Amino acid sequence: MLSKEMEKAISDQINFEYFSAYLYLGMAAGMEELGYSGAAHWMRTQAKEELFHGTKLYEYVVSRDGKITFDAIKKVKTEYKTVLEAFESAYEHEKEVTQRFCELTDLALSTKDHVTNSVFQWFLTEQIEEEDSVRTIADRLKLIKNMPDALYQLDSELAARVLPPSVNLLDASGSGE
Repeated sequence: MLSKEMEKAISDQINFEYFSAYLYLGMAAGMEELGYSGAAHWMRTQAKEELFHGTKLYEYVVSRDGKITFDAIKKVKTEYKTVLEAFESAYEHEKEVTQRFCELTDLALSTKDHVTNSVFQWFLTEQIEEEDSVRTIADRLKLIKNMPDALYQLDSELAARVLPPSVNLLDASGSGE
């Protein structure tokens, strides 16, 4: 069983994961407005991944007979001056997500909730990849900021992003069943 404190903390993170999806959809809308369909696709794909993360946490709480609460999702920005601005914002957001999972892990460790800690370890490992991916794109954008051909090429690369097969929104366990 989850403690009430842990239930609330995970519910807050579930809400934050769904907010993250909303945030990435806002970024996608901004990229569409700028005419970068590849970047918009990348952001929409990231939104789906954030929904998967929220669902994975949701299913964990349910499996532990926990209670989930949902809060309102706040309005997000949809206008960006450049693709770089959006990816820099995404990078800052991913660093915040990582910090939140570090704090959740601290709570699990301080309450000796080793089972929940093991779940958070998956998310911390995922966050290493999330931060690296967004930072790499932002770094590339900084390098090519005044080269339209290179920006077009990167936008085309971003359009090719696909979700890993384990990300099935109907089954956050990743089993595909």
